[in-house]
Amino acid sequence: MSTHEPDQPEQPEQPAPPNPYAQPDQHAQPPQQPYPPQGYYPPQAYGYQQPMYPYYVQRTTSQKAIWAMVLGIVSIFGTACFYIGGFAMGIPAIVLGVIARKEIAASNGQQEGGGFAVAGLVTGIVGLVLNLLIVGFLILVFATEGFGDPSWDY
Repeated sequence: MSTHEPDQPEQPEQPAPPNPYAQPDQHAQPPQQPYPPQGYYPPQAYGYQQPMYPYYVQRTTSQKAIWAMVLGIVSIFGTACFYIGGFAMGIPAIVLGVIARKEIAASNGQQEGGGFAVAGLVTGIVGLVLNLLIVGFLILVFATEGFGDPSWDY
């Protein structure tokens, strides 16, 4: 007698699991999913890695802006006290204020202190104008009164 084995249905051939140690196929496309899972960020461009923490840029205050403000304030007090502070401190305050504003604008947010620079400009200009007014007044007084006026002699 012949033994006849019952016909078993053929099972489709299962693909072999991928070898984890094999080199990846460079031309193979990864399987595409219709939507990424929640919390998944798409891959970034080559060479860019997303930081693990928020990126913080430490901003510095412009030293020229601070010095412009200090010199401008000193020019006002120097004019009020010594009559020469406007020239000696006001002009450098104006120059430093202009330079500081240009550097702050060109720093792309790396430097701050625009308010200090403007304060230096304004106080430097005020000190210079006060000094010019005081010096002009003194010249006017001494030129009109004169030192050798005989009516002042006793």
